[in-house]
Amino acid sequence: MKNLSIERNPVPLEARKVVKAYPLGHAETRALDGVDLRIEPGEFVAVMGPSGSGKSSLLNLLVGLDRPTSGEVWVEGRALSTLDEDGLTALRRTRVGVIFQAFNLLPGLSAQENVELPLRAAGTSRQAASQRARAMLERVGLAERCGHRPDELSGGQAQRVAIARALVIEPLIVVADEPTGSLDSENGSGVLRLLRQLNDERGVAVLMVTHAPAAAAYADRIVTMSDGQVVGEERPRADQPVLVHALA
Repeated sequence: MKNLSIERNPVPLEARKVVKAYPLGHAETRALDGVDLRIEPGEFVAVMGPSGSGKSSLLNLLVGLDRPTSGEVWVEGRALSTLDEDGLTALRRTRVGVIFQAFNLLPGLSAQENVELPLRAAGTSRQAASQRARAMLERVGLAERCGHRPDELSGGQAQRVAIARALVIEPLIVVADEPTGSLDSENGSGVLRLLRQLNDERGVAVLMVTHAPAAAAYADRIVTMSDGQVVGEERPRADQPVLVHALA
């Protein structure tokens, strides 16, 4: 009955007792040591911790870029261990939007063409992909930059293109790896406001890995990691609400 319940009302993302170990001589070192994490539908969660705490290792497992030594990760009720590499790629193209710190835009393509990529890879027609990409770029405030290549965009604009690319597939959840790490404070704040606003308006769950308390304050829930384990959890104080501003 438990599995049937998960299939009828799946949570976007869940990890249970996840361990990631690497050999170290005759022993092993654990980047992750029994991590449990559950992201509810429409929730905005920040994962914090110092360098080496396991944040990046966890993110790679959650989006299927790496596999755990033990434990399990579920996306929308599907155990990632049951999927081969093609299945994991298809999942990222259709259900999980990923935003990288370094943007990961293809330099020879325009902003619109970069946003079209996951749609075209999933078999969407060129015309439909073009229409959806333009609409999403307009939504993130870049309608006038559709034809510009990444090297013709500011850092903040490039990250907005990356956000548009992650959201254009209409994902169940967006996973963001230090999305403001390469940006100055002004552009970083703009990207965080955008993620918060899109989360509020579209109900897309967001999991953001960050080292910055100011960035984590945009989340509904803050999970703290240390030495490969979850060591704390909190919610921003009620007397310090996150303000969501309209896009400029």
